Amino acid sequence: MLGLGLGLGLGVVAMVGAVTVNQLLSSPGDRGWFAYAPNTSVVFEPSDDSATLRQALVWLCAVVAWAIPSFWLLRDRPRAGED
Repeated sequence: MLGLGLGLGLGVVAMVGAVTVNQLLSSPGDRGWFAYAPNTSVVFEPSDDSATLRQALVWLCAVVAWAIPSFWLLRDRPRAGED
């Protein structure tokens, strides 16, 4: 039960870390709509594909950073007294 709680806690930490890293690395245009006013000609700054790739890589690293310790925590362990 302790391993399950640690695994879930590590997942939350990985999620918060990935969101924080993505926010720190992104530019205002990568976050979507900005400076929207009904009568303006510029309503959206298009982002390049590198922002999407960067976000995917950050999330992939977060999932790997969560999965490896979680698999280790939730592995089958021998019971006391068993050989």
